[in-house]
Amino acid sequence: MTAAVALGSLLASGCGSSSRNPTASGGQGNKGIASAAYQYSACMRAHGVPNFPDPHVAVGQHNASVSIAVGGPSGINPRAPAVRAANKQCQGILPAPSNAPAQNHARELDLLSFAQCLRAHGLSNFPDPTSQGQLTIQMITNAGVDLHAPQTLTAAKACIGASHGAITPADVEQAVNGPH
Repeated sequence: MTAAVALGSLLASGCGSSSRNPTASGGQGNKGIASAAYQYSACMRAHGVPNFPDPHVAVGQHNASVSIAVGGPSGINPRAPAVRAANKQCQGILPAPSNAPAQNHARELDLLSFAQCLRAHGLSNFPDPTSQGQLTIQMITNAGVDLHAPQTLTAAKACIGASHGAITPADVEQAVNGPH
């Protein structure tokens, strides 16, 4: 554990992610990552680090940043045996980091393949993902794609395989029909 445990900078993704949540990137949506951070802090306190701080959550229009600062003003030594033992007990609560360049590039290529397939299936305005492998609902609707049009669902279902697993049928249903 380092002096600051950075839980992530998340960009909302409109067409799926490794957690199969179409509103998230890097594992969980903004609420999910914040919830995991609070659970982690509570777990650390329950496992012998009573003054472990709650996370700092900053949410912007397109992303969320969640961090937990230890050391410095918090007075917690991240190398202390009690802190290390608690971290070992609690580390499974936090999502795995998803900002590795290779993962982002692979995701970008998978979403690019999906976007190209959708364009070939009649959704000519469907946008490409960003260079970070992000594709948001807002990007899609801003490009003029009607997510509620029957042809959108048909095309998206036909193109799931082009995403090489980055997009699931559930991701498509949720993006087109909204969360249930």
